[in-house]
Amino acid sequence: MSLRRVAATVALLLLALPNLALAGGVAYNPGDRDLGTAGRFRYRVDTAAYGGARFGEAFAGCGGQGWRAIGGGAAVLGDPDASWLAVTRSGDSTVDVDTDRDDGWEAGGFGEGGEGVRSWSICLRDDAVGLAYARSELPDGAASRYGSAECPTDAWAMVSGGGLIATTGSWLAASWPADDADADATLEDAWWISAWDTLGGIGGLYVYGVCAIGAGPLTTRHGAESAADAGTTTTVEVRCTRKTHVVGGGAWIEGTAAEVRLLASGPFDGPDADRTPDDGWRVRLHRLPGTPAGSASAWATCLP
Repeated sequence: MSLRRVAATVALLLLALPNLALAGGVAYNPGDRDLGTAGRFRYRVDTAAYGGARFGEAFAGCGGQGWRAIGGGAAVLGDPDASWLAVTRSGDSTVDVDTDRDDGWEAGGFGEGGEGVRSWSICLRDDAVGLAYARSELPDGAASRYGSAECPTDAWAMVSGGGLIATTGSWLAASWPADDADADATLEDAWWISAWDTLGGIGGLYVYGVCAIGAGPLTTRHGAESAADAGTTTTVEVRCTRKTHVVGGGAWIEGTAAEVRLLASGPFDGPDADRTPDDGWRVRLHRLPGTPAGSASAWATCLP
């Protein structure tokens, strides 16, 4: 079943589809483009055109046995006034026999013009690192909705995440890491999303996170805030420190989910000798016309 079949009046219960295969949605997807490796991590990208109902979907697979998704990103590439993300999460392919969301990264969104939807996968090949895939189904609520997913125990670190709002025309507004009331200040305890639900709060809304144990010291970097005026698109970047690589990241913007749309949240390549996008995280957010001005910022989660 494809996400294109979502109905405008019902929630699509994607949890009933553990082997959902999006465009090119296999671990060995030959349509993906390899962007290189940095340390233990491989970066890949997949792009797919918008289809029926202006919806597009892409899946960047990890590229072979032994590689597991530790993070990823998503973007819609069309007209910013008419495009928005609805899905960014780790994904399972139909190639293997399990239902673990460790085979790549899914992206889905609505739009027109441009190249469509893009997904980046960030994959790890290190058997000494444990990975767990958190998921939380959020209860019904108001049309402007938010919630979080957490790791199994405090021993795990939340390294990346995202969400899904299932109903046609709904959008993600923000996606970001968070810290609980523990002894440290690292944003590694939970992943939050906010979303606008066109069904008024009864659509399917899910939060996803990737948790790691034994991966080494995680650092979270918060970029400087940028102005986000009504009717404009704001791009914000934040870089990892030297000798670390980006494995996830998030975006936040002032305002309710009815006022802002998430257009992109993904890795980028800095001014170094390679072309691998392991250097930082870039987000693009669009504030709708007639809404109050505010600020936007980005996070990067980084590992050695």
